[in-house]
Amino acid sequence: MSHHYSEHGHGNHRSNGFNGYYGHQGHNEHNKWLIILERIRDNPKLKSLLIIAGIAILLIVILLIVLLFPLVIKLFNFIMQNGLQGIWDSITGFADKLLKGTK
Repeated sequence: MSHHYSEHGHGNHRSNGFNGYYGHQGHNEHNKWLIILERIRDNPKLKSLLIIAGIAILLIVILLIVLLFPLVIKLFNFIMQNGLQGIWDSITGFADKLLKGTK
């Protein structure tokens, strides 16, 4: 017999207490991911769908970066010219207009 068990049957270091519970939970979580990855590997349609979805998400992220980059540059320039106090004044002025309404 290759396993050495103590007289109480606690041969596995993960079989008791905090480490035991979370050790087994992590092992089960790992198995779930392996099962999902095997299903993806064995299903060409699912693999194609995931590749297309990944490319679409990547394109959307790149598009958002390209579209928002000029706004980030404008915000950076505004901060450089007016400082953080200028941003605070703009926000509070805008909030005052919203709360009071345009008369």
